[in-house]
Amino acid sequence: MTNGIKNKIITSAYLLNYIPERGGGTYKSFDLLVYTIKQIIFDDFEYVIYTNRETLDKTDLLNIFNHENVTIKTKELNSEYYTNTLLPYKNKRVSEGEIWDRIHSVENYIEVILNKIEYLLLESRNFDGNVLWIDSGLLGTSCSNSWRDYMRKICHTEDFIRKIFDKINDNDFIALKGNDILFNGVLKNQLNSMIGNDVKIIPGALFGGLSNLVVKYFSEYKSKMAEIISVHGSYSSEQELLYLLLWDKPVKFFEFGDWDDLQRGLLQIMDLYDENKYDKSSIYEYIKSDNENLEITSWVQLADIYGSDKGTLHEAHKYAEIYEKYLSKFKNSSPVIVEIGVNDSRFPGACLKFWDKIFTNMQYFGFDISDCSGLSYNKEKIKIFRGDQSKKEDLFKFLDLNSLHNNLDFVIDDGSHQSEHIITTFEVLYPNLKKDGVYFVESLHATWAERDKTLQLIGNFIENHGYDTKNLYCDGKLLVIKK
Repeated sequence: MTNGIKNKIITSAYLLNYIPERGGGTYKSFDLLVYTIKQIIFDDFEYVIYTNRETLDKTDLLNIFNHENVTIKTKELNSEYYTNTLLPYKNKRVSEGEIWDRIHSVENYIEVILNKIEYLLLESRNFDGNVLWIDSGLLGTSCSNSWRDYMRKICHTEDFIRKIFDKINDNDFIALKGNDILFNGVLKNQLNSMIGNDVKIIPGALFGGLSNLVVKYFSEYKSKMAEIISVHGSYSSEQELLYLLLWDKPVKFFEFGDWDDLQRGLLQIMDLYDENKYDKSSIYEYIKSDNENLEITSWVQLADIYGSDKGTLHEAHKYAEIYEKYLSKFKNSSPVIVEIGVNDSRFPGACLKFWDKIFTNMQYFGFDISDCSGLSYNKEKIKIFRGDQSKKEDLFKFLDLNSLHNNLDFVIDDGSHQSEHIITTFEVLYPNLKKDGVYFVESLHATWAERDKTLQLIGNFIENHGYDTKNLYCDGKLLVIKK
């Protein structure tokens, strides 16, 4: 133990689903949560993992964490507090049409995130030492895309855990704090008026301290939530609640800006932050890292590791699950891949890394209306054309320049998601698929994709050109068309 002091790490791993109104689907890859926890288990620390009976019955959690210093505790959801106090507000918001914000649209989500505080309290009472909450998804889903690989390399280490507890020993209580994270303006103003202070976000990913301070700071968290409900008419996430509980306490905050700057706080914990070298969009001045030794169990897990929206992040699309089903046959070949829509500011280059990790001998051709010259990943293996997918002349020029006529193994349309653009792109590219090739259209659930109209027009095109309409499948979000 560090300095002979007992150090306990608390986390949880629950299987969670979207509400039926949202269309089902699992929220966050359970494999990724388990993977992340596994990386930070070391002999000198005590661990408690909370879960429920359903998760234990459906997963191999007990065998995976069969360590002497790991205790798995079952704590069922749908507690009396959740059912009587929080659930009515969730149901009210859902009835009003709010099915996109995860705080309302994921079953029991608000209970799970508030349980971070509850479980920390439970483990602090009758315990003399340091107690730390670490999200099971920390560094599996956190940090900007350009930093994720590097941060995983240094934070999935025993040194990282020791550094955290060193900081607790020096400061008694620690937490991360995002100073520039935007959230609901009405809620922010109401919370500001409650405490007379400009409310910030304290991420629920990592916080803790001396056990007696945990009890002192958090024992009244339910009454504070009741105050938020009375003022705002609905609950808040643990992030705002943590700020209301801690802002005026002697807490050591490791501060960063917006979410894409989270790694700055973690670098400070590791004593690696250098203001003169730090650039949140690049790790040029820091040690480079790679993912060659990653243990990958599914394509969804890989998408999550790279931060792409093809996994369970960014609305839990889970496209990678369907890609794995249809594209595994190409794994040991040299597929010709075309992807419409390459550059996303939320995860720049993530999809390039994803495809390259799966298809090491791929020929990748990207098409995007924006400037992608800043995407430096594997330039010797990828070619990106700048063009407008609504213009057939741009698409044909793209095919001509890269000799792609009748030479495509699969196409992913992740472009504008506008119906007219989807149809135009399909009419040009689908005929150029090889036999047994596969065409994908992502995000058909977007309003401007006009799903029903788009499916009808694509079906008409396939039928009018003599293709088999039985090879068309849509799960509501992702359209799959085999040739």
